[in-house]
Amino acid sequence: MKTTPAVFASLALLTAASAAPLRAADKATPAKNSIDQKQIEVALIPEKETILPGEPIFVTFVVRNKTGQELGVYLGDGFYYDSPINPGSYFNFKITDADGKKVPVIQGHGPGISVSSDPVLCKFSKEGEYQTPLFLPVWVKLDKPGVYTITVTKTVSISRLIAGEKLPFFDDEKALMTKDMTATAMVKVLPDNPQQMGELIDALGAKAVADASGTVLKQEDKDMNEQDRERGGLKADYALGKVRKLAEIHDERTIPWLQRLAIESADYSARRTALETLAKNDSDAAFNALKAALETPADKIGTGVQPWGDPKTPAPSVAEAFRAEVIWAICLSKNPAAVEFGLTFRHDPDLAVRRWVETMALLRLKPEEALPVLLEFEKDSNESIREEAKPGLYRACEQLKPGVAIPVLRDLAKDKNQQLAADAKQELAEKLDEEAKKKN
Repeated sequence: MKTTPAVFASLALLTAASAAPLRAADKATPAKNSIDQKQIEVALIPEKETILPGEPIFVTFVVRNKTGQELGVYLGDGFYYDSPINPGSYFNFKITDADGKKVPVIQGHGPGISVSSDPVLCKFSKEGEYQTPLFLPVWVKLDKPGVYTITVTKTVSISRLIAGEKLPFFDDEKALMTKDMTATAMVKVLPDNPQQMGELIDALGAKAVADASGTVLKQEDKDMNEQDRERGGLKADYALGKVRKLAEIHDERTIPWLQRLAIESADYSARRTALETLAKNDSDAAFNALKAALETPADKIGTGVQPWGDPKTPAPSVAEAFRAEVIWAICLSKNPAAVEFGLTFRHDPDLAVRRWVETMALLRLKPEEALPVLLEFEKDSNESIREEAKPGLYRACEQLKPGVAIPVLRDLAKDKNQQLAADAKQELAEKLDEEAKKKN
C-alpha cells in the first residue's frame, strides 16, 4: 500500500504528541464532572451528650467533603421547617427513646428563630466540612430522664464551583449529587436536679449578660460566617445561642437574667428575645420585671435598639426606643394585670407606644371594654391611629346591643372609606330593626 505525504504528516504529529511530556493539565486529576458520593459524609454532633431535663442544646448537622475537590454544598430552601413547595428540603427530625418508642416532634418552629429565606450555594473547601447548628427545642423538648436517639435527614446537594465565580443560587445543571442523607446522635437526660439547673441558669445568664456589650456576639457572628460569607440565615442561632437557651428554660430563676438582658443588651435581637420571653410568662415576677425595666435610668440602658428606617422623622433616643419596646412587651404580657396597666399609656406622647396600646385594645379587650378606648383613639392626633380604630369600632358594634352601637354606627356610616361606610350602614339597619322589634 502506498503512503501519501498527508498520512506521513499525520503520523509524525501523532508520534510527536505521544512522545511529548505531559503538561500539568494532562496529569491525572479527579474528574470535574463527577464525584464519589461515598466521599460526602454527614454527622450529627450534640453540643452535650448528657443534659438536665428541659436543658436546651444545639445539635450540629455536619456535611464532610473527602473528595479532594473544592465544591459547593446546598442544603435546600427550608432550613427549619417542612416546605410544601420543595418537599425534602427541610431538616427531618425523628427522636426515639431507649425502648424505640417515637417521641412527638414539634410541628412548625418556635419564636425568635432565624430562618434564611434565600439560601445560596456555599463554598465547600477540599477536605473541609460545612456545619449547620440546629436548636433542638425547635423540634423536641427532652424533659424526661432517659436515653434518646436523634435522627436527622436532610436533602444535600453538591455542585461544581467555577474558579472566580461568585457563589450563585443552586443550579441543577451543575449538580454532582442530590440525595437525602441521614445522621444520628444520642443524648442522655439525667434525673431532675434543681440545684444543678439553678447553676446552669446562672452560668448561662452571666455569660449572656457579659456578651450583651455586643463584642462577643459580633465576634461569634464573624466566626460563624468565616466558612460562608454569602449566607446569613442561621447566624443568629449561633451568635445568640446563650440568650435563646435562657429564654427556653421555663424556670422563674431565669427572670432576673432576662430583665438584665432586656436592659443592658447592645444587641437588638437579644433584647427583643428577652422582652418577648418575659411577656409570655404570666407570673407576677415576670410582669414586675417588665414594669421595673421602665424605671431604668437612661445611662444604664444598652444600645440594642431597632434600626430607624423613617427618613421623615428623627430617630428616637436609645432611652425612648427602649421604653417603647418595654411597653410593647407589657401589651403582649399574659399576666392578668397587663391589660389594665397597658391602657394607662393610651395618651402617651410617643406615637409608637400609642400604636402598641391600640393594637392591644383591638386584640385583647372585650367589645364593651374596647368601645370607649377605641373612641378615644378615633380622636387621636395621628391619622393612622384614627383610621386603625374605626374597623375595630365596627367589629365591636357588631357584638354590642343596639342602644350602645347605633350612635357609633351612624358616625361610621359617614366615613370616607366607602367599604367601611357601606358595612356600617348595613349593620346600622340591622340594629335599628332589632331595636324596633324590642319596642313592639
